[in-house]
Amino acid sequence: MPCCDSQTHTETTKPSMLFGRAQTLCGGPGCRVTLENITQMFPALKVLPRPEPAEGSSEDHKHWLEESEKWRSLRCKCGRGYFCREHGDWISGNEVGAGKAVTGDQQQPGSCPSYHYDDSERETYVGQRDGGQMATV
Repeated sequence: MPCCDSQTHTETTKPSMLFGRAQTLCGGPGCRVTLENITQMFPALKVLPRPEPAEGSSEDHKHWLEESEKWRSLRCKCGRGYFCREHGDWISGNEVGAGKAVTGDQQQPGSCPSYHYDDSERETYVGQRDGGQMATV
């Protein structure tokens, strides 16, 4: 069962206490966005996330800003999972909750989990790492 997409999936039933209120937990390790399931998790998504290009390439950066409006605000049910700007890849709510990644609104270059920087630990990327041509879903 899909874990936590706020657009289509049901939330997990295990509550967590945060500031005295019950919170919905993200599906943790099972809540992964991949090229194989991205359209199921986010059916309204029309462009794949990709890394933010250097602002020096103004035309490409402008195009990226327009495209990123379609995916930057996507979150999982717990509200913590997001696509990072630096790589265009998914960071799960579990990683944010465990302190392995900052929240989406606190992103800065170098703030992603370490595996975003090490290709040897990755099978596939959701976004396009090289910032090349944008594929549509």
